[in-house]
Amino acid sequence: MTMQAVHLTLPLFLALCISSIQAKADAKTDTEGRASTVFFSLNLGPSAGWISHPEIKKNGQLGLEYDAAFGLGLTRRWAIGFELSTWSPPNIDGNPSHLHLFAPRVEYTVGEKDGLVLAAAAGLALADGSAVKSLGFGIMSQMGYRVPLSKLITLAPQFGTHVAIHEDGGYALAPFAAVELRFWGHTGLRL
Repeated sequence: MTMQAVHLTLPLFLALCISSIQAKADAKTDTEGRASTVFFSLNLGPSAGWISHPEIKKNGQLGLEYDAAFGLGLTRRWAIGFELSTWSPPNIDGNPSHLHLFAPRVEYTVGEKDGLVLAAAAGLALADGSAVKSLGFGIMSQMGYRVPLSKLITLAPQFGTHVAIHEDGGYALAPFAAVELRFWGHTGLRL
């Protein structure tokens, strides 16, 4: 098993283990139904990236990881949503470039809105810039710790990794550290 596979599967494995332990407690508290929540979050932080592509000579770049996510809380611990993320190094072989991920996401929170959070997304990866333009498949995994700033705003330091495999044979790996600012709202719908 490669290190990339460990980075991607460990958060999901931990989420499943924690989920099975919490299932009985959730069943008792969620039987009456509860109002669902919606969220919107913004992340920003440093990232390193390694790219393998026939048209790129230089490898290993520092850059910025920034993304936006939005979604719906299904239970006290599970949420689904959509991830729009970008890794932006200053230049790749002297050319500006970006690596994007557009994907559905799932997240598991050990507490209700606060505490340890594990998230994963899988979907369309896009490399865009003057050096390379290609489509592919990308995945993201991240782990963080969410802290409340108010009833409707949380802050979460987090780390994770993006992996993309492109149609032209290139691939990218970009581990990152970031800070998430999340805004919460209530829909009034009972799930």
